[in-house]
Amino acid sequence: ILKETGYISELEKSKEIEDKSRIENLKELVSDAVDFERSSEDKSLSAYLEKVSLVQDTDKLEAEDDTIVLMTVHSAKGLEFPVVFMVGMENGIFPGNASFESEAEMEESRRLCYVGITRAKEQLFMTSAEVRRQFGRTVAYPQSDFIAEIKGDLK
Repeated sequence: ILKETGYISELEKSKEIEDKSRIENLKELVSDAVDFERSSEDKSLSAYLEKVSLVQDTDKLEAEDDTIVLMTVHSAKGLEFPVVFMVGMENGIFPGNASFESEAEMEESRRLCYVGITRAKEQLFMTSAEVRRQFGRTVAYPQSDFIAEIKGDLK
């Protein structure tokens, strides 16, 4: 798309600093997409967009920043936060429907739940909805089995 539209060529003609930054951002995007395609089993556009949509430059996060960071459990690996909210803790959401199809999928979802839980240094909030709007209809999912598996002294 970038070659066909000539967008980068047009940016390269510009003397504006912002356009030089845009070129670098586009190069980083292309490099990231190539890395994703090489390393991921699911090479679909939707899988890539899920990966990048909530990821931000975590290197720039400072402990003293008074900010809220929205991210996936995958992108939170290796990070810790004073307070963590895990939302959508409902069977069919977390764990997702695919997790009920095989024990291996369920164990992977359980491991991801553990990763999310252990990102919290001080407080963890896990929420579930009795009903939610999904794809234009109202649906009800039971509370996640993972919440019931948490030891009583941690509730």
